[in-house]
Amino acid sequence: MVRYKQLTSAAFISALALLLLNDFYLKATFGNWFTGKLSDFAGLFIFPMFWAILFPKQSKAIYIITAITFVVWKSIYSQWFIDGFNDVMPFALERTVDMGDCIALFILPISYYYLNRKEVYTLSINPAYIIPIAAFAFVATSQTKGFVINDAYSFNYSIDSLRSSLSKEFHQDTSEIQVAPKSTYLKVDNFKSCAHGYMVTCTIWGNSTKSNIAINSILYNCDPTNKEYSDKELKADFSAIVTAKLGGKKY
Repeated sequence: MVRYKQLTSAAFISALALLLLNDFYLKATFGNWFTGKLSDFAGLFIFPMFWAILFPKQSKAIYIITAITFVVWKSIYSQWFIDGFNDVMPFALERTVDMGDCIALFILPISYYYLNRKEVYTLSINPAYIIPIAAFAFVATSQTKGFVINDAYSFNYSIDSLRSSLSKEFHQDTSEIQVAPKSTYLKVDNFKSCAHGYMVTCTIWGNSTKSNIAINSILYNCDPTNKEYSDKELKADFSAIVTAKLGGKKY
């Protein structure tokens, strides 16, 4: 059990506790730039350390793979994986595309240094208790909640104009807004109690004169103690955007 001592070190336990506190309370309560970066720093400190402790011979490779994977995850190039995962799994993943989050990669050398320290202050906790908690934290930090919605809106302008309007309203590249039969994701930023706003899955179709949106679901990371508020308010918020700002008519 000697090689598992880092799992019970004060630094690992503190970073793990900070990650859970931030993802389940601070983000929902404050939801700002700091809370967003806090998860990245705490997560990148303990994630590679966790796996390097379990597989010590591959520790260097684990840290390198973690850095590369984090960069890809924060870029648009991971969207195909997220879309495929969310299509088949009973829960959804979400992440905010922001290459500025890569500043958190500076914590990796510190984590690697701490991993290889011979003397660390440890707590009197069985490492067997830490492993499932850490595994849960890694999954929960990227998991979001959501609900199914069956609303549809029509527009008296072309599908190309609709895509252009959606691109401007939601600050997305036009190429990211897929047309039926594929589903598309629209990211709504900074909605009240939601740490990173919310995402809407929808289907878009039309022709040169008419266009439509069918809303499939809304995914969010809001205050978990106020689910009813989130469901109703998020639905109303998106409906207001589509009707008042984009000129859609519900049918």
